[in-house]
Amino acid sequence: MKGCGSVQWEYRKIYLDGDHRDGNDLDLLCEAGRAGWELIAVTASRVAYLKRSVSGGAFCHRIPQHS
Repeated sequence: MKGCGSVQWEYRKIYLDGDHRDGNDLDLLCEAGRAGWELIAVTASRVAYLKRSVSGGAFCHRIPQHS
């Protein structure tokens, strides 16, 4: 069970080789950072994985126990 005060995260991935945008990869990642996204990994296939805390920050969620 998660305790109160835990942070809930949302995740996003960005394909860095996409040709659907102007600018370079660094500009794209900086833009994501300004929107609150934190870079957590970049794969060899050039996919960037990011996370940010969900609005509201901390939460308290009780998970039902199963027997």
